[in-house]
Amino acid sequence: MILFLRLISSYANWIYLFCALGVLLCLSATRSAIRERDASLFTLEREAATSRARRVLGLMVAVLLVAGATAFIDLSLVPRMDLSPQTSVRTPLPLPTATNIIPPATPTPTPAQPSPTPTRPPRPTPTPAETPSPSPTTAAPPPSLACSDPRANITWPEVNASVGGVVEIRGTANIENFQYYKIDFAAGASPSDSDWHWIGADDGRNPVEGGVLLTWNTGGLSPGAYSLRLTVVDMTGNYPPPCQVQLYIE
Repeated sequence: MILFLRLISSYANWIYLFCALGVLLCLSATRSAIRERDASLFTLEREAATSRARRVLGLMVAVLLVAGATAFIDLSLVPRMDLSPQTSVRTPLPLPTATNIIPPATPTPTPAQPSPTPTRPPRPTPTPAETPSPSPTTAAPPPSLACSDPRANITWPEVNASVGGVVEIRGTANIENFQYYKIDFAAGASPSDSDWHWIGADDGRNPVEGGVLLTWNTGGLSPGAYSLRLTVVDMTGNYPPPCQVQLYIE
């Protein structure tokens, strides 16, 4: 126990430095979570950001407790011990010497296998002539996905499809620790982040596997090129790359 306390006292300055860096990182993460909470439009997103901020604050309190315990050991507990001048000097731990290194294992030679005894080959027997088998029918390839991640994918409308009126948006929204999904639309093939408009969301924690995600009424939109975007969010507030599909409204 005394050796452990002396070791902490010897490296107290490094522990203070790492604790200071940990507190700075926790403050930065807490500030980022609070900004995300204030900018969120959905209740679930705000709750996820608040939970993340609380976890970071708890981690910061733990770092501060470690720093306080180190200061108590270094400034109060160790000086009270009856240490000799030789043992009170802070010296780094000795480096391992070459004698402590385990020598490499020597491979065990494999015994030679006895050579097989030659046997008399069997007399060949005549075989009937083979009849040509019909060539197998090539199966049609499965339909390609609109997006690379099958867990967050739109299967209808397809890419460059022409739609109108009330459209059923079909696909898959099913990731690990699923929380909810939302769908947005924007005019044009390459919209910016500020061009997207909300269609709807499912916050009932019900993932969808190859079914109807939402119903979209396109009656009030002008004909032309548009883009759909599906975003699937997990319980930690993270999400895979959104699935984006270009289509045309007649």
